[in-house]
Amino acid sequence: MKRFSIHVVIGCDIEMRDTAEVLRSILEAFSFRVHLYHLAHYRNVLEFLKGEIPECDYVILCCHGDGDTEDNLHLNIEVIRQADDQDEKRMAGKSSHSN
Repeated sequence: MKRFSIHVVIGCDIEMRDTAEVLRSILEAFSFRVHLYHLAHYRNVLEFLKGEIPECDYVILCCHGDGDTEDNLHLNIEVIRQADDQDEKRMAGKSSHSN
C-alpha cells in the first residue's frame, strides 16, 4: 500500500468522540498520520485553538454547530466543568492525545 505523507490533527469535543474515532480509523487505514485530541476541558480547547498542536497538513474540528443564518453561525464545543485540580489530574489520562 502506498504511504501518504499527510499529517492530520483531529480535535473533538465530548459529544463527537465516537465520530472522531471512526474518522481517525478511516484515515489511518489509508496510512495517514493522525493525532486525535479530546477537547474535554476548557483549557484543552484553548490550547488547541492557539495552535499548540503538532505541525500538520490539515486540522479537523469535530463538534456541533448552531445558528440559522449565515451571520448567526457558531460552533458548540461541549466541555466538562472542572471542580478542582484533582478532577483535572483524574481526567488527564482520558483526554490526552494519541499518535
